[in-house]
Formats: sequence, structure tokens, C-alpha cells
Amino acid sequence: MAFCIKDNLMNNNDCTVLDNSFLLQVLPEAPGDTLKVYMLGLVLTNDPNNSLEYMAEKLGLTPQEVLDAYLYWQELSLVQIINTDPVQVVYLNPKGKEFIEKVNPLKYKKFNKTMQQQFTRMIGINEWHDYYNFLERTSFQHDALVAVAKYCVGLKGDSISHNYVLAVANSQLNKGNTSLESVAESLTTQSKFDADIKLVLKSNKSTRRIEHNDRVLFEKWTNWGFALDVICSVAKDCPVGDFSKLDKYLQEYYKNGVLSSKEIADFSADKKHRFDLAKDICKNLGVFYQVLDPVVENYVSPWLNKGFDDDTLNQISKLCFKSGLRTLTAMADRVEKFHKSGRTTIESINQYIEQVAKTDGEIKKLLSLCGIERGVASNDRSLYKLWTKDWSFSRELVEYVATLSQGASNPFAYMGKILSNCKQQGVTTMEGVKALTLSTTTLAKPTKTMAQRDYTKDEVDAMFSNLDDVEF
Repeated sequence: MAFCIKDNLMNNNDCTVLDNSFLLQVLPEAPGDTLKVYMLGLVLTNDPNNSLEYMAEKLGLTPQEVLDAYLYWQELSLVQIINTDPVQVVYLNPKGKEFIEKVNPLKYKKFNKTMQQQFTRMIGINEWHDYYNFLERTSFQHDALVAVAKYCVGLKGDSISHNYVLAVANSQLNKGNTSLESVAESLTTQSKFDADIKLVLKSNKSTRRIEHNDRVLFEKWTNWGFALDVICSVAKDCPVGDFSKLDKYLQEYYKNGVLSSKEIADFSADKKHRFDLAKDICKNLGVFYQVLDPVVENYVSPWLNKGFDDDTLNQISKLCFKSGLRTLTAMADRVEKFHKSGRTTIESINQYIEQVAKTDGEIKKLLSLCGIERGVASNDRSLYKLWTKDWSFSRELVEYVATLSQGASNPFAYMGKILSNCKQQGVTTMEGVKALTLSTTTLAKPTKTMAQRDYTKDEVDAMFSNLDDVEF
């Protein structure tokens, strides 16, 4: 093992380069033989066979004097002593100032030695920095991190990234495992899943090696209550080697409380049915969604759960399209109003449309008696409900008052004044109204509007409007 090595941020060539800031600021203050040690060590970084003893002999110093000199340079953050048995010194780039935070060398003496023993490659300065930072900011024990590194090397080989080691360590930390005993027990337990995981990979037609995340996921799936045969069955329908997709499927089944193969099969069939229905509804509305998951989750599933069936929802979507309500949000508003009124079947909705059409026919007749030729408006329906339902005037009486309002600037408002006066006077009969009014006018009754099964746009608009304005 080399005694002196360079940080990878320092140039590595046949020339030994000292930064100008070092020469101007550091060199004049360097005491005794410390500068000799620093400069010779920098030269020896290109020689992997250098050693503490060689440098001491070359400079005529004792090994302890050489080590004391490096302790001085470490205080200036120009080197880092990462190991003391044997001694190993890393030269840091004085220009980049990307140095390890100051730590007590004795604090990590044992850790440095045992951690390095897990790898045949040399641990780099940045890697040491990340290990130290993890240990400093958490309660993770030093030997527990070494155990994680040993586990990762055994799983993926010596070239494993230290980020992978820290990812595994963090997963243990999240479980509350920070001691050597708890970490070792957890990793050993996860390793026991390997035989089962191989069967899952085989069902998935994957030949890749087992990874740590596979073990973590498999442990989670079994804790959820999934049996091995169920996991293997689901894996058959997943992309080869993609455990993240398998995890997504199993998580959905778990959230919906389906754990057995039969429950999953029924759930999947129902899910297909809901997606097919969503596609039909979108087609009826004239809208397109490339991804139907939000449509099913936010609209179709809640509608079905409220008691609407496929035929009814398809009918409502067609009625919405005919009425110009061509968004899912608009349809949702109509569905909600139908639900509040207890109309969740095609029969009840058709009956309601015919009822509304009949009422609109009565209002249309009133308009004609008033001398008004136009379609029925929302305000007309509100007034008609007030007069016939809330005030309990008969249809014949209201029609008679309509004949009296012909020629007024606002016939319906004039009708309202007459009927309001009758209400205040307690007059509810035809004779009483005639006696109360100054004159009467009669007109021939127009032809009655007939309800149709092939509903027109006006009829649909009237029905939707009445959902807001009138209750029968």
C-alpha cells in the first residue's frame, strides 16, 4: 500500500507543481523540516512503492518526525492522514479547496483500516469524505458501515460504487438499524430470500443477478401478505427484470385489499371493464385521453360506486354531448345532480326527461298565452315552480292569469304581480281571481307539446337546467 497518494484533483505528470498561493502564503511560514516532508512526499506520490521508512531515511528524520510534519500539513487542510497503521497520507488540491472536514485521525483509525480491507482497490479521498460525513451526521456505528460494505462487495463485486454502499446503509438507517448486530441481522434475513427471488426472476424470464433492492422489495411484499406463487404469477406479466413495475402492481393490489390469485384476477377483470367504460364515455363526449388512469380514478370508479351502471353512464355522456356539455367535469356535475335526486338508472332518467319536457310544454303554453314566442328559459321554470308548487295555484288558474298579461311590457313579471296579490289576499280559486282583476282576456289554447323518446337538444337542455332549478 502506497504511503503517499494524490487526490485525483491534483495533476499527475512528470513535473512536481506547487501552486503560487502555496509558495507565497504557506512556504514562508513552514517550520523546520515540514516543507522537506511535504515536497518529497509530493514527488513520491508517483512512486507506489514509497513508504514512511523510505522518506524518513531519505530526509535523515525519524518516522515520528515525518508523521508530526504531516500532522502540521493536515491542520492546514493540505493533506489528510486517512490511515495510521500503516500510515497513509493523501495530498489535497490546495487550489480547489475541496478538502475533507477536519476530523480526529484517531477517531477513524480502526474504521479506515477495516473499511479498506473490504476492497482490493484504493478508496479515494472523496469516498472517505462521504463515509465520514455519513457517520458524523447519523448514529450509524463504524463497524455497521463496514458490515454494509462487506455485504455490498459480496453482492456486486469489488468495483461497487460507494454511493451504493451508502444507499444500503441509508435503507438500514431508515429501518432504525444502526448497530452492527441489528444491521447484520437485517442483511442476513434479506439474504435468506435469494432462493425465492430466483424463482421470481425465473417467472419474469430474467437472467440478471440478484440485487440488494430485490431483497428489500421482496421482504416488503411478503410483509404485505403476498405468497410466493402470487408474486411469481404477477411477475409473468411484468417487463423482464423490472422489479419496480412488479412493485407498482403489487402495491396497487395491496391498497385495494386483494392478495390471492383469484382476488387479483377478479380485480384485474374489473379494472379492464372500468377502462373500457372510460374509453366509451370519452368517445361519447368527443374527448381523448391518451392515459385513462386519471379518468378511471377520478370519474368512472366513483360513479360506479354510487350505483350507476355502464348503460346509464353512456346515456348521460351522450345527453351531455347533445347539450354541448363536452367535458368530463361538466358530465360529473350532471351525474352528481342525478345522484342527489335518486336517478341512477336509464329508466329513471328517461322518465325525468319526459316529465321535464311535459313541464316545459306547460310553460311554453303560458308564454304563448302571454303573446311571447321564444324558448323556455331558466327563470321561467323557477317562476312556474314558485306559482304551481310553492304557492299551490292550479295550472288552469295560472293560464288564465297569463291571458291577462298579454300586451304588458314584461308579461311574466306582470303575471307575478297578479299572482302575488292573489297570494297576499288569500285568493286561490278561479272565481276569486276573476273578481279581483279588472278584466279578462281569453285566447285559444295552443297545441300541446308531445314528449319524445328521441330527445331533442332543447329537451336535453331543459332536463339539465331543471336539475339545477326545479325539484319534482
